[in-house]
Amino acid sequence: MAPFDKQTAGTRSLLRALEGPSVLVERLYEIGFLPGEEFVFLGRAPLGGPWLFQVRGITVALRIEEAQCLAV
Repeated sequence: MAPFDKQTAGTRSLLRALEGPSVLVERLYEIGFLPGEEFVFLGRAPLGGPWLFQVRGITVALRIEEAQCLAV
């Protein structure tokens, strides 16, 4: 099951850690996903498209592989 499959748009979460391949974790750090940071799940694009999040006031589209790195 993919992360946030059961979440509704607007769900707020606190990022506990980033886990996964270092290249993805580094990219997420650069975007602004830092442990202890709050972010909002905005939903998914249709047809298996990216997952939409808001972090630090910026809307970010993440691929499933990147979204799976977010440990809440």
